[in-house]
Amino acid sequence: MLWRPASTDGVRYLLAKHVAHARSRAQRFNAHVSPHVLRHSNAMQLLLAGIDRSVLRFWLGHESVETTQMLSECLTWTEERIIESVAYHGQNGRFTPGDQTPKLLRWA
Repeated sequence: MLWRPASTDGVRYLLAKHVAHARSRAQRFNAHVSPHVLRHSNAMQLLLAGIDRSVLRFWLGHESVETTQMLSECLTWTEERIIESVAYHGQNGRFTPGDQTPKLLRWA
């Protein structure tokens, strides 16, 4: 039997099958998953791994680098959100434990 690329319908079928399986095993799994989401996630991982945007452009089939540039902007926005979520905004930049601080951090 010769190998041939999966059809769009075949990819959607397999994805739906695996998403349904994941939802049956994890009650909180409610993420929207589509072939485009997988494509975008893969491109973001490649960008994080240091793959050049011009290489990603060809891999994604974009006509211009400007389209691929949006991935970099999305990555920057995501990094900023992560930093803001873990940044400590205390007095003089020093950590002081509070009631909501996990025990491991309160011992100091």
